[in-house]
Amino acid sequence: MLGLLFPNAQATPARLLFGMALLLVASLFFGYLGMIDAHRRRALATHGIQTEAIVVGLETRRGRRTSHYHPVAEFVTRDGRKMRAVIVNSVSQSDYVGGERVAIMYYAAQPDQPRFLSTVTDSGGSWLVLGISVVLLVAAGFRARRVLQAMA
Repeated sequence: MLGLLFPNAQATPARLLFGMALLLVASLFFGYLGMIDAHRRRALATHGIQTEAIVVGLETRRGRRTSHYHPVAEFVTRDGRKMRAVIVNSVSQSDYVGGERVAIMYYAAQPDQPRFLSTVTDSGGSWLVLGISVVLLVAAGFRARRVLQAMA
């Protein structure tokens, strides 16, 4: 597999072309993921409702290899309903203790799916994924140059 991405000097043009296509597809995939993530964050930041919640516990979701911990929070919605909901973001088991106040955001139509305000406003993950996309795109460009040189 790595030979497709990092070929030796005797690689055939077909192999170089396949590696270039693979890098290009990976670049487009990561670019798409980054743009979707950035759009979702921006939409919630723009149209969401910000409030304060109190962490009342942790919900454990067990996977095949690891466990994920999601804070359970209580808050009052804009229309006055008391909610108890699991925050979408996973955390370390020791990050939040019962009774701790946290800032959250939620959509008015989905108050049962709150997110930490810090994860809505911090777009570092989106930029990282978009950066990976650009690196892969540049690598595909270098690969295209090698394909053209091999075909000449």
